[in-house]
Amino acid sequence: MQSSIKHLVKKVTLELIYDVVDERTKEIKDEIRSDYVHACRTS
Repeated sequence: MQSSIKHLVKKVTLELIYDVVDERTKEIKDEIRSDYVHACRTS
């Protein structure tokens, strides 16, 4: 029982971390694209 609870908590924690990383990665890509488009327009 204890082991299955630990496993469940670990799995949920990892899923939350993956969600945060995915969201941050998307934000970074959007920021890079925005900077690139801005640089192309001003050069």
